[in-house]
Parts: sequence; C-alpha cells; structure tokens
Amino acid sequence: MGIDTALRDRLLLGLQRLCLLYGELTEHARALLDIPDPPLEEIAQLLDHRDLALLEVKDVEQELVKALSSSRPDHPVAGFADVLAVLQGEALPALEAVARFRGALEALVETDRLFQKRIAETHAGIDAELRRIRRSSSLVKGYRQNDPTGSAFIDKIK
Repeated sequence: MGIDTALRDRLLLGLQRLCLLYGELTEHARALLDIPDPPLEEIAQLLDHRDLALLEVKDVEQELVKALSSSRPDHPVAGFADVLAVLQGEALPALEAVARFRGALEALVETDRLFQKRIAETHAGIDAELRRIRRSSSLVKGYRQNDPTGSAFIDKIK
C-alpha cells in the first residue's frame, strides 16, 4: 500500500514544516522558562504567537490529509494519524521524518507541561498574596471608627 514519490515528498515536506513549528514553539517556551520571573507582556506575546503557530499547524495537517485523500480515493483518510501511519509504512527517510516529528511533539508537550507548572505556581503565589491582602484589609477595618455622619443621603447632626 505504497504511495508515489511526489506525494511522499509532499507529505514529508509538510511533516518537516510541522517539526519546525513545534521546534519554534518549544524554543520560545524554554526561553521564557529560563527567565526567573518573565514579564507578563512576554507571556502574552508567547501565547499569541502560539495561537498563530497552532493555526498554521492545523492548516498544514488539513493540507496533508487532503493531499493523501485526493491521491487515494479508495482508502478513506480519517485524519492526520492516518497520514503518519501511511508514512510509517514507507522507506527509511519517511520513517526518520516520522521519528523526528514525534520527538518534536514530545519535546513540545514536555515544555508545555513545565510552562503550565510554572504558571500554576505563579497563580498559587498570587492567590496567597491576595488572601493576605484581604486578611490585612479586614483587620484594618476592625480598628476604624464608625462614621458619625452615617449615610450620605440622611442629614444628621454631629
């Protein structure tokens, strides 16, 4: 159940593009992980860049599925996993490309896990600080004197 050379090359180029996108996302996330306290603007920029890159990933995956589907109408292609399965059945360059793709995807998943952990820790620190501030403000309220004038709408004599 092999595929022709032109289709294989097209699929391999698409897979290479996906590896580059995943590698780029991994590098950006690792660069932010290396900074002890990254500024919020850089995190927002990373997330915006990530959204755009993932849109491109989706487009490339759809293009590869469409290319494989159009070349083999007798074999339905359900998704990108089928593209990988077809490439795994090919010669050595295709197997190496699939292995590189899986490695890039695993690296991205691991970096995302670390980044998510970092954000969760930061979020927990912010929550603790907010609780401390709220507790402090409620303690300060206990020492304030009552307002002798009361409501602003009722005219009281002092």
